[in-house]
Amino acid sequence: MFKIYSSSAGSGKTYTLTKEYLKLALRPGEKEDYFRHILAVTFTNAAANEMKNRILDRLRDLAAGKVDDLAIDLAEELYECPRQSDAFAVALTDLRQKADAVFKTILHRYADFSVTTIDSFTQRVVMAFTDELGLPYSFEVEMETDEVLELAIDSLIEKAGVDEMDEITTILSDYYTTTADEGKSWNQLPEMLREFGRNLTSDQFYEAVNAAQQLSPSAIRQIRGQLLGFTQQHEADIVAHAQRAWQRITDAGLSEDDFTYGKAGVGGFIRAVAGGDAAKEAGTRVRNAVDKGEWYGKKTPMPVQGMIDAMADELCDCLTQIETLRDERGRQVALFECLLPHLQKLALLKQMRIEFDELLRKDGRVHISEFNKKILSIVASEPVPFLYERLGEKYNHILIDEFQDTSRLQFANLLPLIENALGFEHFNLAVGDGKQAIYRFRGGDMDQIVALHRHDLNSLKHAHGPDSWTAERIAMLDGHIKDEVLNTNWRSAAPIVQFNNEFFEHTARKFEFDHPKLADVFDAEQLFHQQVSPKARPEGHVQIDFVQKDDEAKKDLTTMMLEKTIEHLNNALADGYQYGDIAVLCRRKKDARALANELNARQIPLVSADSLSLEFSDPVKWLVTVMRVLMRPDHKLWRYELLYLYHRVVRGIFPDDMLTEELRKVAETGADAVYEYLTNEGYPLNPYALGQLNPYELAERLTAQFGLFGQAEHNPFLFRFLDEVLTFNQKRSGHLADFLLYWDGVREKISVEGNARNAVQIQTIHKSKGLEFPVVIIPFANWDVAPMSKGTIWVNLDDVETDLLTHADPLGQSTRLLSAPVHPTNKLKKVPTSVSAQYEEEVTRTFLENMNLLYVAFTRPTDRLYIIGEGGDFSKEGSQKDISYWLHAFLRDGEVARNCGCSWQEGRSSYEISLCLDAFEHKKANDTADEIVLDDIISGHRLQELNLRRQADRMFDVRTFERTRERDRKLGAALSLIKGPNSIDNSLRRLVSEGLIRLSDCDDLRQSLTAIVSHPALSNLFDDTLRIDTDRSILSNKRLHGAPHRVVHFSTGRIVLVQYQSVGQPADEARDPLSSLKYFTNLYRDMGFPEVEGRLVYLSDVPEVVVV
Repeated sequence: MFKIYSSSAGSGKTYTLTKEYLKLALRPGEKEDYFRHILAVTFTNAAANEMKNRILDRLRDLAAGKVDDLAIDLAEELYECPRQSDAFAVALTDLRQKADAVFKTILHRYADFSVTTIDSFTQRVVMAFTDELGLPYSFEVEMETDEVLELAIDSLIEKAGVDEMDEITTILSDYYTTTADEGKSWNQLPEMLREFGRNLTSDQFYEAVNAAQQLSPSAIRQIRGQLLGFTQQHEADIVAHAQRAWQRITDAGLSEDDFTYGKAGVGGFIRAVAGGDAAKEAGTRVRNAVDKGEWYGKKTPMPVQGMIDAMADELCDCLTQIETLRDERGRQVALFECLLPHLQKLALLKQMRIEFDELLRKDGRVHISEFNKKILSIVASEPVPFLYERLGEKYNHILIDEFQDTSRLQFANLLPLIENALGFEHFNLAVGDGKQAIYRFRGGDMDQIVALHRHDLNSLKHAHGPDSWTAERIAMLDGHIKDEVLNTNWRSAAPIVQFNNEFFEHTARKFEFDHPKLADVFDAEQLFHQQVSPKARPEGHVQIDFVQKDDEAKKDLTTMMLEKTIEHLNNALADGYQYGDIAVLCRRKKDARALANELNARQIPLVSADSLSLEFSDPVKWLVTVMRVLMRPDHKLWRYELLYLYHRVVRGIFPDDMLTEELRKVAETGADAVYEYLTNEGYPLNPYALGQLNPYELAERLTAQFGLFGQAEHNPFLFRFLDEVLTFNQKRSGHLADFLLYWDGVREKISVEGNARNAVQIQTIHKSKGLEFPVVIIPFANWDVAPMSKGTIWVNLDDVETDLLTHADPLGQSTRLLSAPVHPTNKLKKVPTSVSAQYEEEVTRTFLENMNLLYVAFTRPTDRLYIIGEGGDFSKEGSQKDISYWLHAFLRDGEVARNCGCSWQEGRSSYEISLCLDAFEHKKANDTADEIVLDDIISGHRLQELNLRRQADRMFDVRTFERTRERDRKLGAALSLIKGPNSIDNSLRRLVSEGLIRLSDCDDLRQSLTAIVSHPALSNLFDDTLRIDTDRSILSNKRLHGAPHRVVHFSTGRIVLVQYQSVGQPADEARDPLSSLKYFTNLYRDMGFPEVEGRLVYLSDVPEVVVV
């Protein structure tokens, strides 16, 4: 069975997931470690940790004999005992015993507790098959996109002018020439390419980007020339017709003023187009002149009327020709004009990918976005993907959380596991809610859960390619799907639930004619409506306010929003709520930042993204500033900032005017004066000695010397900063200049985790998903619901009928531009229908996504919901495209608003849909959680540090620390050095000298090595006179493969491959060793070696050899 839960906000999704997991893990008759066969995936680390904690907490409660609703449900369903039956008590006892055993087993085998994020699971798959996926044997996962993109683009631009980069040089030259001609700044190119380059790592545009990269830069450049030539010729043809008409008018001694409406009429139109304005629209007055003969007014002199009548037919012909050209070519020209601004960037995209990959490759890194794409390349091409052979045996049940945020790539990659599980009639489930699909920009595809819940497999197959293996796997789901709805809201008070039902019902019905897709989620049958929980409070507060800028008081809109937010916050506090009960949710980060600044200024405790950011931590600022001064002692501003922050951070005082002036004078004197000042303060700094330290040693030294750990509230920021510096130091560089450059790029993104115990939460709506708060305030509810005009969408050009999108190479081979980026503007309404339909689809999806955002925000509160929109004249054109208009329309037309006396009234700014002035008690988080307070760090001098070898993971089994496997790894390292029997001792001495083995290991290893080297099936393979390759990777025309452990070349051309295998290696950790060896022997045969054999050597006490 594949159960699909459609779970509304607050409907007990986590409870249901936990219950379904426990039903599988606690099944009677299964072993205590059956949880190893359950894979539960979600989308954030926080959600994965919450699910793990929830499962363990419930298991602990069950083991302790706690009888609650969950225990009763499990006992009834697992043991089929109604609670009224005599056997129910026995069932509870059995359940408690089973839960106790499973709980203890999970703790002892925690690594097998597979509740994880989908990215972590994907990484595990990739790590097990690096050879087959063409990845480095030991790689690091790269999470940063912008930093790598910046370096890749810098590298691309630096290569301009190199002979091998003629195409790129020409494209860059064209760009600079074009921007100069247009009077724009040419130095915007790096930033523009960085923005565009993010498409390389996007799941949302994966297929479109892949299709575009099939064309070479020169091909795209030629296509751009073709489009540009066509549009220029089209304009020239239109202008020529207008010039012919204008020439006829001027030859007669007339001007535009002699025609009806003068410059605003047909004469003005002809003159403007003749002057080069080929895009000028022909309005009603021009059409009336052509169709009705309205060329002049009643007051026009008779001689002039006669001259105009004489030329009317010729003018009509010119104007008709213009309209004909526009009718015939207009849509194509409009499309080409939308494409042209992006084609220069598109021509560079392929080279950007090459530079991006090369940067990562040389450092042994792989970008996280590559994992799903690498797996899909296998999954989409094989009926039974070998990647999942082992996982299919391990996992019987696949449980997917937040399914509405799953991308097509992710779903396609999970399908083989689901298919395998269903083939054995195992239970699987997916939980999600189309109304909470707000991560489309990350590739999340709401259509998948909607289609599965409706059993609409055809639309899913079409989306994934009707002829693909993925489509076949989707077809296999038929008959296995069981849909279920969780629609009772256990979170919110009854008035809040009712308001949300009515508001989204009203909004969906009002706009569904323009956006029919709304009915997929907010259906007309009202199935999306939530039921009020029988335990819900009947009292709840819902209030909508509208604010406008106050010109008289010189208060802008932001100021008015902030004041109204703080008014609601103070009212909630006055009614008995605590700071920690209140959350303020914003659509945009800049609004959240403005709000955080205002609350900080009023000394209101808060937790926000900025308050948790290392960038805003004064001790971290101080450390970074000292580093900057050490690098640039001549920088006056940094010298002053160092002294100012010294008093702020170390002394804990805010410099007054007098002290500020003193610090300024010291800073202006020079760096030596700054160091002398600190020495006099009791903190001597030796810039030369500090300059010899790497970034981590420097940060640690300064932290200790200035006693920064003495301020406990800042310790989380300091430890997080030290972690970041250490990671950079180990993985990137030990140079201070490199770290400071890196810090400038990432400082806004790094933050600490944690919550203040009694502080207002300020979050974006995206971050608030899955959370709940007693009081929720939503200011700035005025964002636009149309696509951003400066954004980017990729359009499919397959159905555009034109040869101008095709490039023919010198050999006559044709390639076509199949997809390209455009800005989502109204211009796309005028392009060919196949493309304009894609734009309309984007408009609808953006509209729906904004509706979902509002749904997520409105369903967070338990007691009170305050919404603050922007007031104004909603009858004006353009004022009906934002959230505030939705609120206005609901109050104006909604039945609920009328029933509670809150119908829209001009001049009224506050509407209380439901009034409740009481405060309710809520269960607080445990304030007595165990904490380990670190007052200081202890670190030795750099000369005392252990120099850990990078080969440790080859020599020691750091995952399980099993001695047998550790011994086998050491044997493998020694065997890679041994040519023949006489080199055993030399190889052991080398490993001892490098610190990879101990002297005490040598006797045991020598004995084992001798047994291997002298084995009858292997002795001829350890011959000094033969050519022997060890751990040498294989490069094919497709990718870099892994390496067999030993390759022996005989003079006859015969090849023997040797692979060593640890006897105790778990089967689920790697591919079958025989399959792996066969894989390598086939590769050597493909390389043309006529005779290839394999020897699989099991490293037991007595070596066992299998001939392949």
